Amino acid sequence: MLICGGEGLIGRNIPFGIKVSRHELDVLKRDHIKRAFEKYNPSGILYLASVNLRDSEKDPMHAYRVNVIGINNIAEEATDAKIPMIIVSSGAVFNGSLHDKFNEVTNPDPQNIYGQTKYLAEIVARWSSPDNLVVRTGWLFGGLSTKDRKGGFDIMIEKTSKGEDVKASSDQYGSPTYSKDFFLALRESIEKNMSGIVHIVNDGAASALDIVNEVKSLTGSRSVITPASARDIPGPKRSASEAMVSNVFYLRSWKEALREYLNV
Repeated sequence: MLICGGEGLIGRNIPFGIKVSRHELDVLKRDHIKRAFEKYNPSGILYLASVNLRDSEKDPMHAYRVNVIGINNIAEEATDAKIPMIIVSSGAVFNGSLHDKFNEVTNPDPQNIYGQTKYLAEIVARWSSPDNLVVRTGWLFGGLSTKDRKGGFDIMIEKTSKGEDVKASSDQYGSPTYSKDFFLALRESIEKNMSGIVHIVNDGAASALDIVNEVKSLTGSRSVITPASARDIPGPKRSASEAMVSNVFYLRSWKEALREYLNV
């Protein structure tokens, strides 16, 4: 399995595959792609190169190039090589009211640039080959970091467990998902040659406030937690809910996974 975007948050933490950096494989350069395919002769491609939520709003055209055109470039090469491509997408493709949950057959309705590019990427991947797989996941936590930064929910969890004050939204829901559980299910989906669309998330929906309150309860932290509305926290517009359920995988509850991660 050749992994594009091996230096990102998910790529650095994923425990399998041949990880290549942007320096070696720039998904916007066809010559890079051809050389990588010739060098590694992969049996499949995992596409993790992505512009994140905040950066997508700052530079929509760059997000479109990486999140969509890059997918198309890799998909064409994978189709020619007769190998499957797996892409990781997000609950940001959905739009719903508070407490809504979405499964694999729910129609997407993205509300921001990031979600829109992710949905376009899904369309490209599915259109390119029936063998390709779209994996949607939720709010990942659990040691996700690079040498430069950590994932947003890991930062929030760490601050709370250390007793630092935290402000967290109470009116926006998602699917907290432990990276360890996600990687195991992702590997299973690859080994079983799954195709189409699959959701890989821990069971249960939560707000950011629910997550930090659970961390405080589990660790005995003295962190002062201030509830807030999502609209009062700087950042791109998001749906009131992007929480997901799966018709394919059942993972343990996010609370159980969080307890294991915190080792309490």
